[in-house]
Amino acid sequence: MKKILLMFLLVIGLLLTGCGSTSDDPGDDNPKDPTGVTDPLDGIDEALVLLMDGDFEGEFDGNTISYYFYLPVHTEFTFSLDADFDSLIVIKELLTSNIVFEGDDSIFGDDVNSFISLDAGEYVVELSSRDGEKGSFSITLSDESIYTSIYVDVLLNDSVEMATIKGYLLKIEKASYYSIVSIGDLDLEGALSSIEGEFLSYGINISEVNNNFEMIAYLEVGSYIIGVAAHDIGASGSYQLLVEETTLTHTTVIAEDTFINDILIAGEKNTVEFVVTTPGEIQIYTVSTFDSYGTIYDTDGEVVAFNDDGAYNSDFYIDVFLESGTYTIEVKGVDDYEAGSYVLVYDTEEGDSSSEPDEEYSIDLNSNVTGTLGAGELHSYTFTIPSDGKVTAYLVSDFDSYGAIVNSDGNVVEYNDDASSVTYDFKIENYSISQGTYSVYVKGYDISEYGNYTLYITFEANGVVTEPVIEVYPINLNSNVNGTLGSGDIISYTFTVTVAGNFTAYIEGEFESLGYLKNSIGMPIMVGIPQYGSNDFRIQDFALTAGTYSFDIVGFDPLEYGDFTLYVEFEENGSLVTDIIPNQLVEGNLSSNGIDIYSFTIERGGYIHSNLESTYDTQGTLSDVYGVILLEDDDSGDGFNFELSGVYLDPGYYEISINGFSSEDYGNYVLSLDIIYGNLVNAIPLELPSDTESTLDSDDYDWYKIEILETGYITAYLVSSLDTYGYLVDEDGGYIDSNDDDYDDINFYITAYLEPGTYYIVVCGYDDSTAGDYSLHVGFSIENPE
Repeated sequence: MKKILLMFLLVIGLLLTGCGSTSDDPGDDNPKDPTGVTDPLDGIDEALVLLMDGDFEGEFDGNTISYYFYLPVHTEFTFSLDADFDSLIVIKELLTSNIVFEGDDSIFGDDVNSFISLDAGEYVVELSSRDGEKGSFSITLSDESIYTSIYVDVLLNDSVEMATIKGYLLKIEKASYYSIVSIGDLDLEGALSSIEGEFLSYGINISEVNNNFEMIAYLEVGSYIIGVAAHDIGASGSYQLLVEETTLTHTTVIAEDTFINDILIAGEKNTVEFVVTTPGEIQIYTVSTFDSYGTIYDTDGEVVAFNDDGAYNSDFYIDVFLESGTYTIEVKGVDDYEAGSYVLVYDTEEGDSSSEPDEEYSIDLNSNVTGTLGAGELHSYTFTIPSDGKVTAYLVSDFDSYGAIVNSDGNVVEYNDDASSVTYDFKIENYSISQGTYSVYVKGYDISEYGNYTLYITFEANGVVTEPVIEVYPINLNSNVNGTLGSGDIISYTFTVTVAGNFTAYIEGEFESLGYLKNSIGMPIMVGIPQYGSNDFRIQDFALTAGTYSFDIVGFDPLEYGDFTLYVEFEENGSLVTDIIPNQLVEGNLSSNGIDIYSFTIERGGYIHSNLESTYDTQGTLSDVYGVILLEDDDSGDGFNFELSGVYLDPGYYEISINGFSSEDYGNYVLSLDIIYGNLVNAIPLELPSDTESTLDSDDYDWYKIEILETGYITAYLVSSLDTYGYLVDEDGGYIDSNDDDYDDINFYITAYLEPGTYYIVVCGYDDSTAGDYSLHVGFSIENPE
């Protein structure tokens, strides 16, 4: 359907390009003109003045361009932009700088094409782009509308020609839910946007047998744009269009082994509560005409399971074991374009996903066995526990696996889906278990997951503690060494690096291995994991500075041990690796085609905000101790510099890599790294406006949650005798703004223009020792407080 929508938008863009314009003379005297002069824009470069006729063409170099226009009387007009880049438009009153219009995309594509109503006066148009894009553009102002008006409860008869689009201007006088439906034999598509170009809904087929579209959306008082096109670009014909107020009530609870019918509004999420009365496997899925996505949450708001296209079409299908309790299933579209009617089905099966395993085997403790799982199959492995202790069972496979331990009564006592963020195999680790007979159930996450696997199981009786044997040896760079690893033991190799360079280490062995590269204080800075299709770990081209390091070799578990050969390689390079302390600035100089790497360690979790200041085009990457890239960015910061933000980091080791966009991009820079410690899930909700008295503990971060219901300006400042610092972040922990001393020289003051949504204010001290009482004041206004 995404391809259909893209074609729809492209065709509308072609229609818009062919629209003409008429003009009035804007130079006539106007008694309402606040300046009282005949030519209120006198003195402004004529090349920057927009008139109500013609096209204004130009080249955009990535920096904001300002144009000006004057309206002698209240005017409704079409503002059209045709650009080679993803454009942004802001229109302000010239004298007051009040924003009267902000536009981004439209149903016609990535450019603003809107019908605007403004009072008499002087205005400035600011043209910018997303991500520093550049290119040609043209602007047209026309006092003729390219849209046909459509009214609520009035049936509109119209027709559409081949490869053309019809646009309709809808004015809403009462806030409510509205249904926009096509009627007729012609297969149509519909799109709905705000007057500013914000996408609101998309419609195609009501059902498998009804090719008319229906869009349902909650509309505030104001104007909206509806686009209608034939689904088949070569089709044409007549149709009817009707807009009606409607009542929408979502079903919020679903019972076991039943289904419900509901409708999803574009860009929204439906949540339905369900109860698992008996521990066991459940299946919950949708049947719809759009691409659905499902997520299950427990009562603590933690994600239990999720799926996109688990069924045979684009609907989600979740098949998962759940303990008894209350859960919530969240139904949404895979993107904001997906919406429509759907059926939500909730099926249960006690104990496991199949009444009888397809294959039954036995397995000895402290051993492993290989097998092949067919599509939708369940394999069972029986084992005997001789005394109370701890058991570990895990799978190594080429598919997304799911495992459970089942007692002799057939009840699941423990289960797991994904062992970690780097594997889709299950691992039930150190599960406390009593003497008796049990089984391990092995299956795919859903019916599409199957293939070859190896099942491992280990057991340790209570009171038996085996301390690992640690052997330490020196090793030379660019050499190899043979060794033998004992069960549960560790072999460590130490080496010294005298200059910066790239480090590579890998193993050839008889067992599944892990490798830990540690710095001089014994902290892991890189972890080598088995490569795909192999049991041997590998660390490739990891940048190191001069210093002393160690390299530990361990088995994946006590069953993994034996002979090995370790290879260590090192190559000098021009890259620079430097330690950086969070919440500070560092200066550097990037060489042509060079890569500068900054490592940092945090002992508590928080949200990262790092950005670069330079006079050239930079790129930045954030990676974790496993070398997994967590964030990449090019031009989100000032100019053409990167900004890394909006990811929560657990305690541990991380690296930021800096490089130029091309060989021509290099030179001096300043890197900043902030960690906004704490977690937004623990934030204290605030009403607007609010005054909050509290106490800041030393080295602490206080989080406050606010809900913005309409577009406007938030103001937050602190009154205290402390030297404080404040942050404003979005719903993902992404950085928006921060401040140090703008209020009484020691406390923060933040004001920002915000769209509706969830935001957080974070209060902390300028340094770790700051502590004491404070008063936080938060206000909100639709007018700019400055």
